[in-house]
Amino acid sequence: MRLGIRAKLVVTLILSGLLPLLLLLGVILVTVIGQRTRGIGLALRIQANQQANHLSALLAEQVRFVELITALPQNVPTLQVANAAAPLSAEQIQRIEQRWPKMTESDEPLRSILNNPIALLWQSIQFEQPRYAETIVTDATGRLIAATNKTTDYYQADETWWRECYAGGAGKVVLMGVAFDESARSLNGDRGAVVWQLCLPIYTPGPPADRQVAGVLKVLINARWLGEQLQQSDSGDLTTRMWLSRASGEPVSFTSQPADLPKLPDPTVKLLHGSESGWTKMSHVPGHELMGFAIVPAPTDSAMVNFDWFVLVSTNRAAAMEPIYLLGVVILVGGIGFITLFFLLGWLIARREIVQPLLALGRGAKELERGNLAYRLPQPGTPQSAFREDELGSLANEFNRMAEELSRNVRQLKEADALKQQFIDLASHELRTPVTYIQGVTQLAQRQPGEHSPVLDKIAIRAARLNRIVENMFKLLQGAAVEIRLRLSTVDLRQLIELVRRELEPFLSERRQTCDVKIDPQTPAIQADAEKITDVLMNLLANAIRFSPDGSTVTISAAPANDGVEIVVSDTGPGIDPSDLAHLFEPFYTGSTTMAHHGSGDYAYQSRGIGLGLSVVKRFVEMHGGRVWAHSAPQNTRMHVVLPLRPER
Repeated sequence: MRLGIRAKLVVTLILSGLLPLLLLLGVILVTVIGQRTRGIGLALRIQANQQANHLSALLAEQVRFVELITALPQNVPTLQVANAAAPLSAEQIQRIEQRWPKMTESDEPLRSILNNPIALLWQSIQFEQPRYAETIVTDATGRLIAATNKTTDYYQADETWWRECYAGGAGKVVLMGVAFDESARSLNGDRGAVVWQLCLPIYTPGPPADRQVAGVLKVLINARWLGEQLQQSDSGDLTTRMWLSRASGEPVSFTSQPADLPKLPDPTVKLLHGSESGWTKMSHVPGHELMGFAIVPAPTDSAMVNFDWFVLVSTNRAAAMEPIYLLGVVILVGGIGFITLFFLLGWLIARREIVQPLLALGRGAKELERGNLAYRLPQPGTPQSAFREDELGSLANEFNRMAEELSRNVRQLKEADALKQQFIDLASHELRTPVTYIQGVTQLAQRQPGEHSPVLDKIAIRAARLNRIVENMFKLLQGAAVEIRLRLSTVDLRQLIELVRRELEPFLSERRQTCDVKIDPQTPAIQADAEKITDVLMNLLANAIRFSPDGSTVTISAAPANDGVEIVVSDTGPGIDPSDLAHLFEPFYTGSTTMAHHGSGDYAYQSRGIGLGLSVVKRFVEMHGGRVWAHSAPQNTRMHVVLPLRPER
């Protein structure tokens, strides 16, 4: 489909305006989204670091508080008394453990455990700060000597926390992960709570090098209180979700119910273990596509058992990118609005300054095509003119000058054509009349036998030759005239070729030549001017006779070819020089010859005329819409004529 000038201008404006805008918007959006994603990731990382450090500081504060309590004077005497007692045997421990579930607060040893100075101190602390869910103290052998409430068992030396904290007598602060404890108190006072455990050794007084572990203290801190500390950081304009994750990637729940948070995929878990903090994308975890993380540092020199915690801060990527998408929509709508406005302005300018002048030029060209040679474009710069004083205005001036020149040339051609026609009419009368008179007188004289008969014969031959030359000249001139018309009729080529052959039979006999006629039975009749096709065949066959040696054979054939017919006239002469082939059908072209060749008879071997025969052939064939060409080789020349079944015009 071809586009008009208007469509091309529209396409140009779209390509130069809208598409660059969309491309630029895409680049901007991709860049801004990348920067926004990176900025959010860094913000989430910072927030996770802040929370991890805050949580570590909070744990350190709890460690310091508990250490301060363990250093109070009332702790050591109670522990010294307990450690001075004889160690319990395995059987004694077993009997106490069997009785323990049924003991009440009035039974020994539970009564002494719940009412000694250490237990009373921690009970008062628990009352003031309910986040402390339970506190127990053992002696150096693992026997329970103080507790804020009845624990699940009596002997603690077989527990992991006790062994880690006692550390073979060296003592070590131990933090353990979140777990559910049946004997702990919840924030509302009920038994059973999710807690995290803080374990500290209690030392005897003296220099650090001489002190010994007198007992072990375990404080259970309510996990819900710990989880509430994660909500203190400001998340700015982002809707974030913050939680703790274990080293396995499972979320830490601060209640007895499972956390409604996703388990981290394995690649993310590997990333967490490979770096202390950072951020990542989790496109396959809906609602948490962007996540910052940071490991919770160990407070002081504490040992952390099942306490490899990571603070995770995540956000929904779509919600985080919503301002960017909104900005993109605003830019796109605003850009399209501006492009549309400037497009309309550009279109109005282009329509006035380019389209209308081009359309005016097109109308002028059509007027000239219709023959209105008096049509002129308005002068550039005038009120009624679509042209300005610019390149298109210069083109309009050139168009007017061209139209003026064309009009002048047409007038001159008409005058020349009129003069030519007058010359043809005059020459036709002035040349044909004396030639006809000479032929008539010669024929009359030939009827009277006498000694001048040979001379009269020569005069008759030369008069006939002159007559044919005159006829060919006027056929060529008439064929070139604009007003010439074909007189079409149905032509049977077989009959027409046979007629031409019989007419030239005397010359074939004179040269002892044979004419071989080959007509394909499928050759159709054509619509043509019989007289002009006869002239074509006469000229071609006469040339074949002239340029074939005496006693040779000339061939004329006809066969169907591409919705028409092809006629081929072939001789056995010396061929045509390649330099002559390109000019063979030009008027008055006789090839590379001398004037001596023009003195022979019409059908003498290799005699040449004045170069009008083949130009007449070409003119008449093209008038029928056909083609003619020559193919020559040594000892053979073929003239090809292709004629349509019916001329197009």
